[in-house]
Amino acid sequence: MSNAKEIAKIIKKSEKIVLFHHVNPDGDSLSSSYGLMKAIQAKFPNKEVKWVANVDYIKKNFSFLINDFSDVIEEVDNSYTAIIGDNAIKERIYDYEKYEKAGIKVCFDHHRNKIDFEFDSYWQDYTLGASSVQAYDIASKLKVPFNDHIALSMIFGILTDTFNFTYSLNDTRPVKAAMELMKHIKTESMDNMYKEYRKRTKDDVAFQAYALSNFKIDSGIAYLKITDATQKRLKLSTHQVKRVNLIGNIEGIHVWIFFIEDKKNNTINTSMRSLGFPVNEVSKVFGGGGHLRASGIKLDRNWKEIDKVILEIKKQLKVYLKAKKQNEK
Repeated sequence: MSNAKEIAKIIKKSEKIVLFHHVNPDGDSLSSSYGLMKAIQAKFPNKEVKWVANVDYIKKNFSFLINDFSDVIEEVDNSYTAIIGDNAIKERIYDYEKYEKAGIKVCFDHHRNKIDFEFDSYWQDYTLGASSVQAYDIASKLKVPFNDHIALSMIFGILTDTFNFTYSLNDTRPVKAAMELMKHIKTESMDNMYKEYRKRTKDDVAFQAYALSNFKIDSGIAYLKITDATQKRLKLSTHQVKRVNLIGNIEGIHVWIFFIEDKKNNTINTSMRSLGFPVNEVSKVFGGGGHLRASGIKLDRNWKEIDKVILEIKKQLKVYLKAKKQNEK
């Protein structure tokens, strides 16, 4: 198993580097790719450091953070060292065919999934709240000269993936990384990031009202089915309704779930959260994965499939609660 120091060594030796993000990148994926790319460029201005990116998706969802795509490249060959963070699943790498062509392949991830593609260096730490912390550790080992934009691009993933440290538990590493990065960030830059990322439209508020009015409860499980028709009626995309925590942290509820129909990809995307129950174990049964308390599954586009998921949760939740009760005695 690799670490930040080993990956930093590979970066130092490589003259051509290309960063990748996962499909439908979130803040952590962007910090682990774009943020790390900018950090490496600042440290090694004479190296060729590029990015493979879903430009249209990023422009639509993260224009407040990234508006320069001059480093995006279309072709990758074996002269490149390819780096992917926040993911170790082949089908989840955006443009995996390009990643596969690279001569050296590096991966770092904070999920519990087993890596399913060939690599030269792999660093997994599922105790971390965000892969952005790994990206920051790599940049620190390289002694990157941080500035406002680099630090902001790296802290974004730490804040979003830990939900402002809500998911960090008692792990101080994300907090320490954010503290160091904030030394380089202007107050107005941080204010603007929060303002833009938290901004809600009237359609967003309408969806929140819909979610709170229509979720169901079954044996300590809260869940909501979001059909394609509902998304169209509320004028929101599949990505925009992925806010499962709208029905989270309700007294007496151990697991909360969004079942989101994705007509384009013929799937039902399942997002699960909990306060302790290991939802990743449920995900594994259906070929999914993720974190202990935050996990997901891609089901076939058949609403009968969600009954199987709920039944599996009930089965595992019964065992979990029994063991918890015995431990509390």
